[in-house]
Amino acid sequence: MTSSEIINTAESIAVIGVSRDKKKFGNIIYRELRDRNMNVFPVNPLVNEIEGFPCVPDIKSLKNIPELVIMVVKPPLTLQLIKENMKRDIKHFWLQPGAQSPEVIQFCKENNIPFTAGKCVLMYLEPVKGIHSVHRFFNKLFGKY
Repeated sequence: MTSSEIINTAESIAVIGVSRDKKKFGNIIYRELRDRNMNVFPVNPLVNEIEGFPCVPDIKSLKNIPELVIMVVKPPLTLQLIKENMKRDIKHFWLQPGAQSPEVIQFCKENNIPFTAGKCVLMYLEPVKGIHSVHRFFNKLFGKY
């Protein structure tokens, strides 16, 4: 499955690392998915709600396990959370730039955990909007898409 198919066909998505700060990527990604009427859940143990929507502290607090989990946290926490949730029925982990590390990638590969690393979700979410369409153009131009 391509990165574009993964994000655009996921039936349920959890965003781990959603912030109250509208300028932070966790919040931006969550809002963009929500505004597109996607089945998305904010996850942050320090926040009870994001812009009027309930926020859960962890994946196990969700009624249903999400198909896709987008990680917008530091690499050590990314690794910890993948280890905690790797036995659940999560089909794919998306590691936003800054959430991955060689150790995280190696762990996912060694444990056959489906993941996308180092690619911004917003460059693959159709239709691509704003500055992300420019980033996508140049990534395609230079063979990095």
